[in-house]
Amino acid sequence: VDDPRGLKIDWAKATPKELANLLGDPRPVVRERAIELLARNTPENQKALAGAFGASETVSLSVIQAVSRMNAPELLVTILDSQDSHVPRRV
Repeated sequence: VDDPRGLKIDWAKATPKELANLLGDPRPVVRERAIELLARNTPENQKALAGAFGASETVSLSVIQAVSRMNAPELLVTILDSQDSHVPRRV
């Protein structure tokens, strides 16, 4: 794998949309760094996370991790109630 830790990514200049695109990256370190940066509670990050949710199970789980760190319960409820959820429901 080329650049397994994402060292070639310009994290400081990455937009929220670019970070959200990394939530499905096959490199766990890259996904975790994107989650960490997107967990900063800003309107732009919230929009990027909401837009990314449902792209795949991996992306959806990463979105939930980021939103859970934000202290934004209303966003978490909105995302979890979305009809395009790829996240398995457990009772």
